[in-house]
Amino acid sequence: MADILRARIFAIACDYEDANDLDRLRTDLAFRLACGRLSDSGLDLCSQPTCSRLENLPELKTAIRLGDVLVDLWLSTRCRPPETVALDIHDTL
Repeated sequence: MADILRARIFAIACDYEDANDLDRLRTDLAFRLACGRLSDSGLDLCSQPTCSRLENLPELKTAIRLGDVLVDLWLSTRCRPPETVALDIHDTL
């Protein structure tokens, strides 16, 4: 599970917005090394279908609860709540 999340997070950080690129990145030596997979291990990273199954695993109720927790964590890092919050939302459909 940690390897799947690590690969997905690094892919997002590298500006790969969906999991489709993981099929190509899973064998990329530099990407594997960044994800902690040594080149001599011979083990590739997760594939796009594996990552997609993980992303679609939570039910709606769980996703909403996770969002609430993330907002609470973010607010706990601030001295006082912000006056405004700008949401930068991208439609992926």
